[in-house]
Amino acid sequence: MKILVCISNVPDTTTKVKFAENNTKFDPAGVQWVINPWDG
Repeated sequence: MKILVCISNVPDTTTKVKFAENNTKFDPAGVQWVINPWDG
């Protein structure tokens, strides 16, 4: 039997989210990524 588990990486809740290019694009620099706590 094979099992597939799907999880996603999301920004940590304490991370300051920044935008670039006139606030139209997410800036991933300095973002701490964690596994989504609801994926369990």
